[in-house]
Amino acid sequence: MENASDRRPYIIAGALLAASLIFCSACALYRKLHPNLDQEIAGPVSVSSEWMEILPEEPLKPEREVQQVLIWFAQPYATNADGIISPDGHTFHPEVQLIDQRGDAYNLRISGISSSGIALSCCKEGYRPLPKDRKYRAVRIRSDRPVSGSKVVWRCYNPWDRK
Repeated sequence: MENASDRRPYIIAGALLAASLIFCSACALYRKLHPNLDQEIAGPVSVSSEWMEILPEEPLKPEREVQQVLIWFAQPYATNADGIISPDGHTFHPEVQLIDQRGDAYNLRISGISSSGIALSCCKEGYRPLPKDRKYRAVRIRSDRPVSGSKVVWRCYNPWDRK
């Protein structure tokens, strides 16, 4: 005859398995509802041909699979796949660099654009991903044409969380 103490390890293991399944499901649901880790790093900005250096309160950490710097425009701009279209028909886009704690600069490329903002990241068209063992102390931005932004955001996400 089996006693209750013989079943205790199985009961404990079953309870731990159930708790971990509930926790994992809750985490997956949270990430489905909140796929982006956003950190606002600057309020309104006026981007010019001179490098503007933004020093976030906390160093930026590359989390999840994709990291981007987003510049939300203060007013809508006409855009195409290559950048922003100026009133005279010139296509341009802001240059953005991340500066790590060692002082190394990482040039970002356009990874998305719309009339309301532009996203720039390292991980496009064979660019090397950002080293995840570093933190990034500054963001530098400049543009050969002026751009007004309502805010600058550091965004990290996993593409599969957005599906």
